[in-house]
Amino acid sequence: MDGDSNQPHTDAPALPSEEPPQSTSWTEGNLAIVSSDNFLFKVPDYYIRAASVVFCNWMDEVGGGYLVLVDDTNETSETVSLFLDLVVNGHLGTRDLAELVALAHFLQRYECPKATKMLCAEVYRQESTGEVRSFIVGAVLGDDKFCADVLWGYPLPMWGRAATDTAVNTGAPVNPSTAAAVDPVETRTSTGCHFDTHTWPLSWVETLPTKYRWALDRAWHVAGHGGQLAGEFRKRLQETKGK
Repeated sequence: MDGDSNQPHTDAPALPSEEPPQSTSWTEGNLAIVSSDNFLFKVPDYYIRAASVVFCNWMDEVGGGYLVLVDDTNETSETVSLFLDLVVNGHLGTRDLAELVALAHFLQRYECPKATKMLCAEVYRQESTGEVRSFIVGAVLGDDKFCADVLWGYPLPMWGRAATDTAVNTGAPVNPSTAAAVDPVETRTSTGCHFDTHTWPLSWVETLPTKYRWALDRAWHVAGHGGQLAGEFRKRLQETKGK
């Protein structure tokens, strides 16, 4: 998209005589959506009207037809496909963090409140998604309550990167010189998840909005688990309001 506008790209030229490559899953409907990587999706416009305030207003103004998306990060064919899976089929399946974050940005930009709630429910209920992913998606969506609920739902701490489940279950710090690193997002154990951002890959830390990282880091330092962590996180996040 251009600049900070959340309006669809409506001043594009007419579709070329030779249409872009078409999605094999989305081939029927009176609305054509062209992703930023030039794939065509056709879908009945009433799904999009119901899902997005911005798209609904745009269709009321210009009469629909087709819209072109141009954000190379959050409006690719992959994201559009996920968006349609969510608002038409009501589910996503297991997705990686980058896909979920791109979809979260898309839903925020185009004001999709129902789909936003559906996304939160999807990532929260899928064990394979991981609680850290759920927290990051909630933070990108700006959903303070959802983030706190995620922290509350995984009550035991895990310090360091554990080499084995046995090491995790002891709750003991792991010696980084002898322990093989285990991805805290990919690995679920009986003791919950790792919300110490100092052990996260840089890409995840950069994805987390600044105020959420600030609040989480300080909450983890004080509490480190469950209800205490959730409560402290809410307290710290409140301190960022108006700043």
